Amino acid sequence: MKTEYVEEIRHGEYKCLVNIEPLSDTIRDAWRRKVFYEANKTGMLAYLYGRRHDFVGRQAIDCGSNLGNHTLFFIRVIGVSQVFSFEPQLDRIREFQKNIQLNNIHNCTLHEVALGDVDGVKANVSPNKGTITKSKEGNATIMTLDSFGDEFKNVGLIKIDVEGYGAPLLRGALGVIECHSPEVFIECQDKSSLNDARSILKGINYEQDTRFVFNATPTYRFYRAT
Repeated sequence: MKTEYVEEIRHGEYKCLVNIEPLSDTIRDAWRRKVFYEANKTGMLAYLYGRRHDFVGRQAIDCGSNLGNHTLFFIRVIGVSQVFSFEPQLDRIREFQKNIQLNNIHNCTLHEVALGDVDGVKANVSPNKGTITKSKEGNATIMTLDSFGDEFKNVGLIKIDVEGYGAPLLRGALGVIECHSPEVFIECQDKSSLNDARSILKGINYEQDTRFVFNATPTYRFYRAT
């Protein structure tokens, strides 16, 4: 990797190295400004930073880990004990691995699958938008988050950014969520997606935190009601 493509990004006193090769997207554009993506004042990561002591020592699950921005933030800034990252796109997987290696991180497990409500089904993942459609000739495999349940010990946080496939993912993750009672942050591109998330999570006594809407693409916090 050419050193001119490596940038240092920061949040407060915390810093990471990232690969910004000569490509343009919203994540790398933030990195070129030397900041984490979605860590601005209205970003989900800024909110988590303010509550980081609630998550120190717990595990996090990063659904749709992309280039590794949130995984890096969870480990280096929040101080979680381990991140389980899920990403089906091969080009993103390669870049994710570069960024993990740049920071000498060893408490991250990457699963190269799409997450949904079935196990072992093939799907096509769009190389540009990351959207998922089931297909016998697919370039990825769908698995449920629940199928990885034995790996999780103390999950405090789940982040979901899967380009409109959040409802199937949630249906396949209810066992993990019920077991660990993590806070769930899910991107919902429209009102229908948000209503789906509300309906699915309500069935296990989760409520939406209506005080907040994070990020440029609306992202919502859900928590277990007491």
